[in-house]
Amino acid sequence: MADKDELNQLWCGQTTGPPTKGEDMLTIAMERAERFDRTIKARSWRECGAAAVVTAIFAFKAWGSQNALACAGNLVVAASGLWIVFFMLRYGRRRQRRIGVWQISSRPCCANTSTRSCC
Repeated sequence: MADKDELNQLWCGQTTGPPTKGEDMLTIAMERAERFDRTIKARSWRECGAAAVVTAIFAFKAWGSQNALACAGNLVVAASGLWIVFFMLRYGRRRQRRIGVWQISSRPCCANTSTRSCC
């Protein structure tokens, strides 16, 4: 293992750019948050699409099923797919109102900073 002095010299010898200002850091953080939100939204739509495909396949299998028990099982799986689609669209990542630079919750009590404790 390298000596601690060598590691310290290596660490201190690295060049860094100029320090990032507060406004720049805020812009970078907001860009990363927006990119994360887009990733979450894409994942949610893929999950809804997959659940819709599962629903269609198992509903089709239930339609052509000769056995009542198999038909009931296929309908349960199809209903589960519909529930996933409903749940993802209803309770998924909710939209937030944008006020100036900051995003706040859509709850009215959170818009007022003096009553922030209710959130």
